[in-house]
Order: sequence, then structure tokens, then C-alpha cells
Amino acid sequence: MKSTETLNASNELEIRFANGAVVRQTNLMKQDRQSGAGHYFGAAVDAVSDYMEAAAAIVLDDNLSAAGRVRKLEPLVIAALRTVSACAAEVERVAAALDGRYAALVAVPELAAGNFADTMKDVEIRQWWRSRSIAERGDTLRAIQAGPEFQRIELALLRSPVLIADHELQVVRSAWDKAKCDDNPSESIDIAAERAVVEWARRGLAQVAGVLVASLDADVWPARRILAAVLAGNERQSAGYRVFGFGALDAAAVSREQAQRAATAPA
Repeated sequence: MKSTETLNASNELEIRFANGAVVRQTNLMKQDRQSGAGHYFGAAVDAVSDYMEAAAAIVLDDNLSAAGRVRKLEPLVIAALRTVSACAAEVERVAAALDGRYAALVAVPELAAGNFADTMKDVEIRQWWRSRSIAERGDTLRAIQAGPEFQRIELALLRSPVLIADHELQVVRSAWDKAKCDDNPSESIDIAAERAVVEWARRGLAQVAGVLVASLDADVWPARRILAAVLAGNERQSAGYRVFGFGALDAAAVSREQAQRAATAPA
């Protein structure tokens, strides 16, 4: 029996695994679940479901001793762990790509070489800004927040933000970003929607990873062995180790141990 999906009374998606474990997610549209970050969440669910189905058959095999079951389960456990890790890593790659798209959307254009007219205009605006009192700056910031009419001032300040206070910079940057998003609403909406799917997939993957770990014999698969198995995979498989709750220090320590063992192993 593989995983099953139902909607509960709160219209949440409930994914039930063969061992009774449940992952609860908001009910996302089908097209979002099947693309981008949603696809990788689904792949992790399938991997854990397949593992549990295979593991159940091994556990029920009376022809195997306890040690035999452990040996037969080991490669299946490792494959499931690495698949979940790889799916988590892919979701982070999707997130990074979305960050790049957003950065391009709200990018502050640089001055072209030799554009002395705009260079001088920038200097004049920044000198004017420094000459304003705190109260006058506050009035201008409120006007900047109210509409896009002051984008030329925003541009000059963002091109050289060194002499603008942090709280002022936050207001100017926020107004600029909003205006750029308003200029390209289709791209802005797409990025926001796909980021929501990323967060959905992250929450789901953390649950799926927890379900997988909870299904393992803790005596056979203590936390450090789980991390070691993930890190021993290829770059794609090992990159998402954080989904299992490990941090960079944990990974560095286990990687160091693995390197030391490899260095001292007999040829």
C-alpha cells in the first residue's frame, strides 16, 4: 500500500503513508503541485512511499534473519534518504533562480560609461538630499511612498546609498521595488506565486524527511549514520542534508570523519 491523499475537514491535503504517518499540507492547485518546487515534493513523497512498501515486504519475509533484514533494508534506506535530500536541494535551486529573477526585476540601472549628464544629475540630487533637514527628508520619504513620481530621486539615492540613513534607504528601496513590480505585473505575480510553492514544498519536505527518519530503527540508523549516508552520495544527493535537521557544523564534522577514514583505509 503506497501513500494515499485525502482532504480533511479544514480542506488540508493529508498524505498518509503505509505505516500510518501523515503529512499535512495546504491544498495547492494541481498545476503548482506538478511543476517547479511542487514536483520535487511529490518526488520525495513517492520515494518514501516506495521505500515503505519495499521495507514492509522485507520485514514480513520469514526467510530472512534479523541481521538479514537489516542488510537487505540498508541500500533501500540509503536510496530513500538521498532522494529526499536531492529533492530538497532542487527546491533550493528553484528558490535561488526565483531570487535571481526578482533581483533582475527590481535592479537599479547602472550609469553607462560616459553618461555625464545623468552622472551630474545624480550628484545634484544627492547634494540636495544632504541639504534637507530631517523633517524635510521625512516629508519627501512619505511622498516617495505615496506614488512613483519621485523615481528619479530614488534612482540617484540607490546608485550611491552610502550617505543615506538605513531607515531612509529601506523606504526608498521599498518604493523602488514596488514601482518596478508594478511596471511588470505579470513577472511579479509569477515570482510571488512560485515562491509560495517553494515555501509549500519546503514545509512538506521537512515533514516527509521526518516521516522517513521516524520509520527507521534508531539503533541501526542513529542521526550521525543518516547524515553520513546522505553526505556519501553524489553532489546532488548530498546537497539537501539540511532537510533532515542537520546544520553546517554537523555536516563538516561528519565529512571530516569520512575523509580521515578514507585517508587511513588500507590500499
